[in-house]
Amino acid sequence: MLADGLRALGYAVDVLPIYTMTRLDAVPGRVLEDWRAGHFDAVVITSGSVGAAFATLFGWRQGTPVVAFGPPSRTWLEEAGVPPTAVAVTQDADGLARALGEATR
Repeated sequence: MLADGLRALGYAVDVLPIYTMTRLDAVPGRVLEDWRAGHFDAVVITSGSVGAAFATLFGWRQGTPVVAFGPPSRTWLEEAGVPPTAVAVTQDADGLARALGEATR
């Protein structure tokens, strides 16, 4: 862990949990029903942890475009055997909108 390494070098370290993720055990039934019925136009994966959670909770649907938010998400998807339909060139709303447009044409 980074904090341990810095402490070993003599630094005083305060760890602040600014961003945390809470894993879901299930999704609301209606959302899962809509997914299974093919009512989603696309899926956006913003990180490897989001991809892993999505795979566990929903599974991948053949024919539903998968958009990677950037290169790290693309790498995770490819390593998981899910080739992204499109990858956002920039990691902002414009880049994501363009990638979604490309994926759903």
